[in-house]
Amino acid sequence: MLLGCVYGVAMGLGFPLHLSLIGDVAESRLRPKATSLVWFLMAGCYFLSPVITGYLARSLSFTAAFIIIPIFIMLCAPFVHRLFKKHIS
Repeated sequence: MLLGCVYGVAMGLGFPLHLSLIGDVAESRLRPKATSLVWFLMAGCYFLSPVITGYLARSLSFTAAFIIIPIFIMLCAPFVHRLFKKHIS
C-alpha cells in the first residue's frame, strides 16, 4: 500500500511536470513537436510495460519481472539523461 501511494504521488507530480517543463527545454518553434513526443513516449510506455512484464513473467516469474524492469530502467536513465541533456555553450 505504501508503494502504491508513492507511485500515485510520483505520477501526480511527474506526469504534469514533464509536460510543463518540455517548453523550457525546447525552442519555441519546436514546442508543439516536443510536447507531442512526450505524449507519444508516455503512451508508448503504458503500452509496452504490460507486454514486457507479461513476457518476462511467463519466462521467469512475476517477482523476477518486477525486479528486472526497474533495475533496467534505473541503469538506462543516466544514459538517456545524458543523451537529451541541454548543453550550455
